Amino acid sequence: ADNYSTPDEILFEETLKAAVNRRLRRLAVTSVCRMDSRSSDGLQAVDMLTSAVAFEFRQNAGLASATSPKARLAAYARTALGADSCLSGWRSPQHSVAIYAAHNAPTVKPDVDTR
Repeated sequence: ADNYSTPDEILFEETLKAAVNRRLRRLAVTSVCRMDSRSSDGLQAVDMLTSAVAFEFRQNAGLASATSPKARLAAYARTALGADSCLSGWRSPQHSVAIYAAHNAPTVKPDVDTR
């Protein structure tokens, strides 16, 4: 996890690990460690890829410009990975994006017009 600040009485690492494993109903996360993303090239790369996927969702919801520098970077990252879109999830032999719905929340496919 990026260097996320919490009060001393909050056990962030343990809470995050337990929540993810409970949600996925399996041992998916064995440990969590906080670090500043500027101290790790790998974490910076993951942060950039995660941001590119998240940006596509914001753009699809009408909350971000399709012509901004972030939009161009997000499109470039998807193209470089071979993904036309991540809105419905995406998988390749090397990478994947999975879509998880919130518990007890109605699900709406991102590409369905709900107006």
